[in-house]
Amino acid sequence: GAAVRRSGARTAAAAAGMMGRKSEEAAPKGQARPERTVREPEPYRLRAVGHSLGGMSLLIHAAMASSQGKPTRIHRLILFTPAGVHAQLPRVGHPIAFLLPPLVWLARLIWPSLAAPVYIPTTLARGLTFKLMADLRAIPSLAELLNLAIRGLLSGDASQWDRALQMPHYGAKAMPACSLNQCIHMAQIARTGKFRLFDWGNSKANMEAYGTPQPPDIVERYGSLADIPIDLVAGTRDGVIPPHNIRIHYEAMKAAGLQVSYREFDFGHLDFTFAVKEELKRFLLHSLRK
Repeated sequence: GAAVRRSGARTAAAAAGMMGRKSEEAAPKGQARPERTVREPEPYRLRAVGHSLGGMSLLIHAAMASSQGKPTRIHRLILFTPAGVHAQLPRVGHPIAFLLPPLVWLARLIWPSLAAPVYIPTTLARGLTFKLMADLRAIPSLAELLNLAIRGLLSGDASQWDRALQMPHYGAKAMPACSLNQCIHMAQIARTGKFRLFDWGNSKANMEAYGTPQPPDIVERYGSLADIPIDLVAGTRDGVIPPHNIRIHYEAMKAAGLQVSYREFDFGHLDFTFAVKEELKRFLLHSLRK
């Protein structure tokens, strides 16, 4: 949650708005040089592409900045199976969504500052895990059983998760991770049915973070994105974020009067970034030229 609120809304804003800076005018010697804001035209507005949590972060940045009257620096959004709406969860998502928040709440009664990355800890554990994955792939029957088990947990998602875990950025020395608060944020969205920013647990904490007792609702701010065309893309074999969830995004954007399109590909969740097919490349390049 904090990752999306701060990393998504703040880091995306920094990346997109890095060119909006102040410059100083020359002044006679001995006088202070007044600051002036450089209002350059639009050459640095971006066509932003996001997948899953990346798409969710872009929506948060764009909606929050626009609703506050700040420049988004975004010309077009192309979002592949974006998170944020989770009316349908994969099978493994249900116990996580309903058990994780109370478990973390109990843990923070003992350790109030608990905030941990979610990943495979220690070099030894990562090395053993990735070696096991490589060995399983060497035995086709076991590899297929592993894929069937993963697809069962992810409601039939067709992605090659075992191959994804063998990408170069996964290794014994290091691997990607997400924050514990990010997982809690996703659980909050699933439990409440609302695409909101992270709920800090009480009105006082939310007031300090957002200036309102409740976290801002991103869907309610979709109307501020009227000047940004949005392309939504779903995967018909995506069990992590099924097409039903993306269509909810789409209907909410249409109701808000946005310029939004919707497209489906016969992809699993990871197929949008892993072993990308030619049809998706053509679609992306066509959208980037608009």
